[in-house]
Amino acid sequence: MGIACLFGHRYNYSFNGSGCRGRCTRCGKAIDVPHDYQPTDHPCTKKCSRCGWTLTEHDFKPASGKCVKVCTRCGEEESPVNAKHKWQRVKGQCRERCAVCGKERESGHTWKYVEGQCVPVCSVCGAKGDSWKARHTWEPVPGKCEEKCKYCDRTQSVKHQYKGGKCVRCGRSIETPENGSVPPLLWAAVEGDVDEVRELIAGGADVNRYGPDETPLIGAAGKGYDAKHKEIVKILLDAGANINATDMYGRTALQAAARKGLNDMVSYLASRGGR
Repeated sequence: MGIACLFGHRYNYSFNGSGCRGRCTRCGKAIDVPHDYQPTDHPCTKKCSRCGWTLTEHDFKPASGKCVKVCTRCGEEESPVNAKHKWQRVKGQCRERCAVCGKERESGHTWKYVEGQCVPVCSVCGAKGDSWKARHTWEPVPGKCEEKCKYCDRTQSVKHQYKGGKCVRCGRSIETPENGSVPPLLWAAVEGDVDEVRELIAGGADVNRYGPDETPLIGAAGKGYDAKHKEIVKILLDAGANINATDMYGRTALQAAARKGLNDMVSYLASRGGR
């Protein structure tokens, strides 16, 4: 506080849209001045005669036949967010109706799956649900690796089931490439799919069959950074894979691993007779 204000401030008042305020011309202290409210044409609104600031004060009270309170002075209704409806289910419909004001709103469906349909049906109003909720009843398609829903005829592909070198469903050879020119076993070995490698070998796949330029063992050994490919190398060797077969560049599985700096894989292949 400035020394000149020890004996009282000297305020300069301003009245504008921001309010009624005063500020000391000597020390800068600001104060709020009470508004001078005067009645307006609206029964619930009064306005400051100096700064123009308006204040609205409703007298909301419950009203007959209404779910929102109504101002006793101007008749304006309170926000509908504050409404207290008395909802009752509409018979045979998935809707609710307020017993006081008659307003309606959607209510939840009661979904059930029925014989002969793949999508749920509301047991109240009969509406059908979304197709993404469908529960298909799949049956195998003879001679194909497909399944077909017996209700809606939708089809989907299924995995080949190999036995004795052929698929028991569609008759496809286990050596027929599915990814360009890469045989299934080589593809699974390179991709690190341990379960698929086991299934293909059990189904009669040739562990020494060349792809475009390498055997499954060489492909797995060259990617032996992780436990999956290390496991696949062991599975292939135990199934009779030729450890010293060469790729199109004359490299064995051990040499392919050494070229990638895979010392653990090199040591393991050497222990199994690799060169």
